[in-house]
Amino acid sequence: MPHRYFYPHPLNLNEIINLPKEELKHIKKVMRTKAGEKIEVINGKGDLATCIYDDEVTVENVSQGQRPSRHKSLALALTEPKNLELVIEKATELGIQTFYIFPSQKSKLKELFPSKQERLNKILISALKQSKRLFLPKIHYLTSKENLPKEENYLLADFHGTTFTKTSSSQTFIIGPESGFTPEEIKFFKDSLNAQGILLSDGVLRAETAALHASVLLTL
Repeated sequence: MPHRYFYPHPLNLNEIINLPKEELKHIKKVMRTKAGEKIEVINGKGDLATCIYDDEVTVENVSQGQRPSRHKSLALALTEPKNLELVIEKATELGIQTFYIFPSQKSKLKELFPSKQERLNKILISALKQSKRLFLPKIHYLTSKENLPKEENYLLADFHGTTFTKTSSSQTFIIGPESGFTPEEIKFFKDSLNAQGILLSDGVLRAETAALHASVLLTL
């Protein structure tokens, strides 16, 4: 199977495209791709192009993937960067399409600097290529939980919640930080966002484990 690369622009038949430097380096230095070999290129917008590599990259064929009818999202309270990176990577591979990241009262970090956001974007792209998915998830960086969109169908990881039931509706799972949400935050999610409490496990899960478990449930 041809190796897959990322190009964040429209892909047109017979076009010669200029891949990002990092991608070209991977083609030449890591994969040691030979002239005339085929590669695949995606743009994160649903296009999949079969291309011929010969110093230049020429689009030979383009197909368009279909977006899933049911949208799956995670609303993540800020956690330790390494844990957040793990969740973004694995949840992307599982098929989560949108991430809302916000500081909670018990979050050790209250914001992510541009360098961290750039790193998360690179992780998104890498996970997208690895998992053979076609649509790049979006990350929304929010300044508070009050900025979470009101129109979402929210689920909340909750020890007092009910068992998860699969549905055809789009859903967003809210996951807390390492030390969990405060009672006031839980009240906000349930009263203001109408979040349904869901029991993820009889045991205590780490924040990143809870997020990945929720991702699996949403993408079943």
